[in-house]
Amino acid sequence: MTRDELRSRGYYDDESTVVEEQQSDNQGISKLLSKASKAETEQRGMPEFIIWKKDVDTIIIIECKASVKKHASDGYSQPQRYAVDGVLHYAKFLKDVYNVVAIAVSGDKRGTSKTSVFLWDKKGAAYRKISQCVIDTFDRYVEWFHPIHVEPAEIQSFAHKLHNRIRSVAKLKEAEKPLFVGAVLLALSEPHFKAQYSSITHPKTLADQIIQAIKNKFKEA
Repeated sequence: MTRDELRSRGYYDDESTVVEEQQSDNQGISKLLSKASKAETEQRGMPEFIIWKKDVDTIIIIECKASVKKHASDGYSQPQRYAVDGVLHYAKFLKDVYNVVAIAVSGDKRGTSKTSVFLWDKKGAAYRKISQCVIDTFDRYVEWFHPIHVEPAEIQSFAHKLHNRIRSVAKLKEAEKPLFVGAVLLALSEPHFKAQYSSITHPKTLADQIIQAIKNKFKEA
């Protein structure tokens, strides 16, 4: 995990997002981690990356290891040696104040690295692991803790409008419609594309970016 990888996911584009490495200028976070040493010596401990926003109750922490062999132990009980164990260790010190997104990354080569994502609800008794194996945007993680409620009638209305536009504007055949919708949904699950698609104004560029995002998802899988 490098700065460039976080930058590609839009973490350095938003001025309200603070990305810190192995330290924190946020006094509250620093205090919570003041006794979080992975050696359990009650000394200060800090994850590789700490990501937060002012007045937002969600925090992201990332712990990294160079080798995939150091991704996780069987019982997640060796925080000094393994990425998953370490990031969950730090999450315990933060979860009483924040909703914690705990991300473990191991390996230094794209395609062979491992990523695990855990969510720990504020004041929750235990974490939960999610199936997603890539790093998402900050706002998407916030939605995991604060789901956006949409009325069924709104969904039906939007689906009807979308169907009409696909038929009359895109002029797709019946067999092509589900492929088109599926392709767009797959592209939107790629963090970099999701973070920047709304700023693309040229249709050909947007189409090319959708295809590239789909290729990226297949490579990751």
